[in-house]
Amino acid sequence: MCGVGKFLKIWKESETDACPRCGLKEDACHVWMCQATSNQEIWNTKLGHLEKWLIKKQTGLNITQAVKAGLSGWMSESIIALPPTNTIPELHRKQEDAGWGNFFEGFHLADWQNQQDSYYQEIRSQRSGLLWNWPDP
Repeated sequence: MCGVGKFLKIWKESETDACPRCGLKEDACHVWMCQATSNQEIWNTKLGHLEKWLIKKQTGLNITQAVKAGLSGWMSESIIALPPTNTIPELHRKQEDAGWGNFFEGFHLADWQNQQDSYYQEIRSQRSGLLWNWPDP
């Protein structure tokens, strides 16, 4: 329980449970997924930061595409198709089944690290998928 509209109303700290950004009922999940312009701007900035981090970690293009598509689809409550050249649609679908919200909260499938480890081996990197996790502090 946290100080979002839903609980502020229950605790009688507020007369309404409305989100101050968009006016819809505000619970913890809504805070992340609010479609207000200001929230979307923050989301897009942070998604850009994630993409830079993925590039810095020499993440495979297929993984980068899948993660961005999955999180973008979760945020917009839609399914964003992977490019036809993407070779990991099954992993993307498995994460879809497990929930991109879970991924967002840090509960991502171990298969992501395994896929990245395979990519590191393919490019003959000394890095390990076991140490590839996000985000760095």
